[in-house]
Amino acid sequence: MIDIIGNAVLGALGGMAAATVGYLKTESGRYKKLEEFDPEKFLKTTLLGGVVGAVAGAQGVSFEAAENFLTMVGVYGSISLFVDAAAKAIWRNAQRLWKYLKRRF
Repeated sequence: MIDIIGNAVLGALGGMAAATVGYLKTESGRYKKLEEFDPEKFLKTTLLGGVVGAVAGAQGVSFEAAENFLTMVGVYGSISLFVDAAAKAIWRNAQRLWKYLKRRF
């Protein structure tokens, strides 16, 4: 039971952080002012984080396991982006090299 409540609190805190960052990143209008604060949106995002945390706790997912999972997602995502960019760079430069060699010889 402690895991569920603890994870729900951590999830709610994460939701609050996400809601705050989401609010601060918004710019609207001609003078790039922040949009009007919407407490309903803030509460929905906070509650969603709490529900996600509670579900994770009910499923037996510890904070450490979730942290490890997110770390691996970040690592694998970064590797995927790197490989994709490298493959595109190699392909584009190979095409340029081929065109150059065809003109030269």
